[in-house]
Amino acid sequence: MKRITGLIIFICLSSLSIYSQSDMQKYLNDTRILVKQGKYQEALERHIWFHEHALEYDKAMLGVRTSFALSDWKNLGKVYPPALDSLKKTRDRKMEKILTDQYASIQSSANDQHIGMLFQDMTSINRVLEEDSITVQFFQSLILLNPETAGKCWIYAKEALFNEKRFDILNIYIKSPVNEYREVKNRYLSEVNRDNNIKVARESLKTYSEIRFIEKCTQLIQFSLYNNDEKSAKEIHDEAISIIENDLLRLAIDAELHKQSGATFIDLNKKKSMYDEMAKEVAKMQHQIDSSITQEKAKLYSITIKNTKK
Repeated sequence: MKRITGLIIFICLSSLSIYSQSDMQKYLNDTRILVKQGKYQEALERHIWFHEHALEYDKAMLGVRTSFALSDWKNLGKVYPPALDSLKKTRDRKMEKILTDQYASIQSSANDQHIGMLFQDMTSINRVLEEDSITVQFFQSLILLNPETAGKCWIYAKEALFNEKRFDILNIYIKSPVNEYREVKNRYLSEVNRDNNIKVARESLKTYSEIRFIEKCTQLIQFSLYNNDEKSAKEIHDEAISIIENDLLRLAIDAELHKQSGATFIDLNKKKSMYDEMAKEVAKMQHQIDSSITQEKAKLYSITIKNTKK
């Protein structure tokens, strides 16, 4: 009897962890439905709640929370201005909190992690609002106020610094563009080699990852050339085109190295909305996969309980 009771408890606890992520995803989907129904204030309240509490239910929602959820929040602001005001106020509160908490009397890894999360949230909101310049300005001020805290947050400021071509600030933290490239390459290879049972999702994710990979490579080439480091620029270029199959992207990175006229990748990146839509489709497909897995696990648990009772 104890064994049966223990098994049932295990199944219940496992079910909670399995359904938590799907519940949070459903929460976002239901919020989108409210927007379509014109229930804007209710949708705004749900966006605020999700941003503040989603990770309490599932830490795996971090990526969704700082990307698709914020994009939905911004889009709500297009039809309901108070939503945009709320998003910006949320960003501003996090900036104020960073400035306050950096002087905490007790410095600890927990406090560093807390500040890092605040800074990541701030940069994510600025990215969605297309206000990377605010991230750069704030980070520059943080360097002057507290270089140690800035050093702990810089990883989250990196993308905005590259987008704004603040190579002068990047020089403080990047000592070797080739080593930086190695990290970018390893992350890219990990993404494209990830198992995915749906061919369409796998191909879409690969294309999206290639685009992001080349974007970061061209930025590192620009950074190297800014420092008159042609050797690093060429090494990054040669390695990047050796692992990229897409001819258009190869041409883009060639153009960046040789400063040819025409569409460089930075020009192509203006079509970012297309890539964002691609990423959303991939996320939907992944959610379908997760839902199928959840249903199969639920069936398995049901069968296990029936067999145990017998």
